[in-house]
Amino acid sequence: MELPENSTPVKWEAALDFARRAFASVGVPEDDARRAAEALVDADLHSTFSHGLKNLRNYITQVTSGKINPKANVHDVGGAKAARVMDADNALGHVAGHYGMNKAIELAKQYGVGAVFMRGSNHYGASGYWARLALRENMIGFAFSNAGANMAPWGAKKQMVGNNPPAWAVPSAVLATGDTLLPGDTQPAFIDIALSVVAGAAPPASPGLGSIGVLDCCAVTAGASDCGASDCGASDCGVSGCGGAGSVA
Repeated sequence: MELPENSTPVKWEAALDFARRAFASVGVPEDDARRAAEALVDADLHSTFSHGLKNLRNYITQVTSGKINPKANVHDVGGAKAARVMDADNALGHVAGHYGMNKAIELAKQYGVGAVFMRGSNHYGASGYWARLALRENMIGFAFSNAGANMAPWGAKKQMVGNNPPAWAVPSAVLATGDTLLPGDTQPAFIDIALSVVAGAAPPASPGLGSIGVLDCCAVTAGASDCGASDCGASDCGVSGCGGAGSVA
């Protein structure tokens, strides 16, 4: 990754540990703190700086102010065999995303396709992270989220359309059952987009300010949902889905 001018390189593990400790310091259980940190730092690793560590302070503030439940009980509340509804109990979106996508992968292994609809969540960062989780299981991944109305349709004046962020990840190298696909081995067709010209959380251009670049993208070892590109405060989470090769939720 080419670093911006005046940037300071930070190793993956150092950035991950920083975010993990921040989440843990406000009461997020250690495993969930690690999950949230991985999703957050991964955005910077993939140059999606609008959804990376720059947002950590906001997430921490939402926890300390009571807007987000640090010790949420994310649980299944019903649905069909291969399509489940889960309640995030107002968890960090980056925590709810992991539970949702992991459940979708579990369902896909059993039924060939799996879909999870997560409700009661919060902003889950970059959708692409959750879609790419399925790649490690030889699966196609798809993730998207709802969003509050923050864009006007073409030719209109009133905000009526949400900036819903869909992402797809399709592996081009599929291994035999039981083999391990490392992140750098998947060679996926991958797209992660918003519906606007630019993400609402994109950092402004500030030539006089330094920036931080996180290195060692290939070291990612882990890797689903609310408002996507902007912190709209919607209460429901979106969808995490994955399917076996040739199918998609």
